[in-house]
Amino acid sequence: MKGKVNTEFSYELFENGLDFILSGLENLGKKQLDKRAYKFGILHLAAGIELIFKERLRREHWSLLFENIDKAHAAALANGDFKSVGFESLVNRLANIAKVCIAKNESQTINELRKKRNKAQHFQITDTPAAIESVTAQAVSFALDFIKKELSQPKMNKQELDTLEKIKNKLTDFKAFVDNRWNKIQSLLQKYKEDKAIVVDCVQCLQKAVIINGEHPKCLFCNSEFKPLNLASDWASQFLGISDYDHIKDGGPSPTMICPSCKEETLVEIGKHKAQWLCFNCATSWESGDLDTCTICGNLFEMEEMTVCDNCFDKKIADPNT
Repeated sequence: MKGKVNTEFSYELFENGLDFILSGLENLGKKQLDKRAYKFGILHLAAGIELIFKERLRREHWSLLFENIDKAHAAALANGDFKSVGFESLVNRLANIAKVCIAKNESQTINELRKKRNKAQHFQITDTPAAIESVTAQAVSFALDFIKKELSQPKMNKQELDTLEKIKNKLTDFKAFVDNRWNKIQSLLQKYKEDKAIVVDCVQCLQKAVIINGEHPKCLFCNSEFKPLNLASDWASQFLGISDYDHIKDGGPSPTMICPSCKEETLVEIGKHKAQWLCFNCATSWESGDLDTCTICGNLFEMEEMTVCDNCFDKKIADPNT
């Protein structure tokens, strides 16, 4: 373009990651968050975190940045002409080769951010500002902890340190929002608990603020509302790692079961250490030892002396040949 000076510029991998994170925060932190700011905020934030992961892998060995390590070549790395490692392989290499430990709750945060990123890039998306700010605060908090632990500051140049400081300053606003939001909903949340409602983590904002009480589930933190069947399936996928896709494709466990009480397929085993079954539709819950599997239909039923559920028992009495 006329008047433009042809000056070269470059970004190192780590600096590029930090800059993407900062850009994401700048977009998502706008006072009037429009669709465009949301889209590019999520895209840039997710890209930035992926790049700092890659920087940690690069410090382990540069060849690990190639999707196919057998094709790793220094010249290709220098000019950027290669297929970079995909996100799934990236995380696996961090864990198995670099011995980087990412906690389960941290993985859930990054997965939720990437889910929002995929929707923003490829699909129609509906979200709330509160959910966006909550996930953003958690994701960037994780990124800063990751940088402190895995990408120590003595190795940073002045530009990287300056950008990191700007990220920390921007994050303060998101954390303040989360704290203020919790202050507003705390008394209402307590009232629901006193009325025997069950509270679970939200699949949108990741805050423990979804009310299960026999009505349509809703999150007090981000104001998201859910259909019980969709929430049960999404919740099992997000927090238990059990999905309908894996169930159908590989024959793994089903994420949801038919509730013995309301007969809807909205029953999820929400606890693992102290197992507990919860119906996301009628809000009935059972301890794990209170339910058994019917030997005929495979559905769960309240444990009695019989080994079959009432429905199958009645059918058997009506027609012994069934």
